[in-house]
Amino acid sequence: MYNNFIKSFIFLYIISISCYSSSIPLNTRFFGKNPIRAEKLVHELDLVPVKSIAVKNAIYHFTELFHFDQTIPSDGRKRYGVFAYIEIDNVFYFRFFYKSNSHGIFRLAPFIAYASWLNNENEQMTSISWYSKGIGEGSLALPPVIQVYLASEINKNNARTDISSLNIFELIASYNFLSPELEQREGEELSDLYIRRDQHFENFKESENSLMAKEVEFIPPLIKAPVFVEKSFIYKGEERSRIFASPKSITLKDYRDGPDFETGLVTKAEYNISYYGNVSGSVYESKNNDISYYIIKNKENKIWIPSLSILGDDAKITTYGVPSRATDYDENYFLLPLWERSKYIHPDYRSSQIIPREENYQSSWLYLSEIEMIKNYYQANGIEVPKDI
Repeated sequence: MYNNFIKSFIFLYIISISCYSSSIPLNTRFFGKNPIRAEKLVHELDLVPVKSIAVKNAIYHFTELFHFDQTIPSDGRKRYGVFAYIEIDNVFYFRFFYKSNSHGIFRLAPFIAYASWLNNENEQMTSISWYSKGIGEGSLALPPVIQVYLASEINKNNARTDISSLNIFELIASYNFLSPELEQREGEELSDLYIRRDQHFENFKESENSLMAKEVEFIPPLIKAPVFVEKSFIYKGEERSRIFASPKSITLKDYRDGPDFETGLVTKAEYNISYYGNVSGSVYESKNNDISYYIIKNKENKIWIPSLSILGDDAKITTYGVPSRATDYDENYFLLPLWERSKYIHPDYRSSQIIPREENYQSSWLYLSEIEMIKNYYQANGIEVPKDI
């Protein structure tokens, strides 16, 4: 009873601030090559906050949701996105977050990858194929309570469609193009500073480390060292290897870090994800209240854990709107989405199920259903573990 009271109090504290300003905050920081242009564009597009939520040391001031083309020129794929003014110590930092179709969560877009530019005085982008994953995918997820709020907004089916993808990408560039102390080197292409980290690494590392990497600390894996299996594969003509963990070997170093499936439910929301259809997203606190888990369940009662946030007493929210402590997805194998690229799934646990329009995505349920933490959910709720097909 006391434990439930504490969890309820924590949740009420997190969401207690719902008032907001109906105007664009005056003390908003814009960086990049042309901050004046960025600020003007924010006003032209009427990107005013409509909801404010406090988490730890920060207040998120969110605009309305957007539905936009994933690439420029459009390849037909669309995503949800939202802008936010992250308020910390009375200063506002302008950021953009998009919804991952495979994981089903909202992530920070820290950089743009593969951008082409027109060589004119406006330096306008003409072709963009993707976002960068920055210093690591595990550092990009919004806190779980924010995920639930944004999920509930998707349900309203009133996302804006009147803003071009070009404008959205231009505003992403406005806050991360270069830090104030860096200058473009002679003869260097602007797109070099948007390349994701597996290409042109040194250029990317320099621009990245001057910004977001200074605010985020990666902690060691939460799981015990599992038995590894190496698998060789060909990537862009080069032979590489990938390390997989047996799902039955994945256990937490400290059981108190695991989600409390019996008394730890904080909040939940029903919504739709393009890859999965109707799902429910739930926030569970860990047994020691240091970690907040976001767990998604589909209509077949299959669950996955797309993200977690480490929000203990020594953690805070960065100016990028993400927790200051992160854990690497590649080292915590339970953070695997239900639909994933086959190359990321253990070779012995690949399913015959694929997404019809995304042939390189397979179901990872054969793998997930063997993980102790996943099994604990079904045991706590008295539910039978679903079959793969």
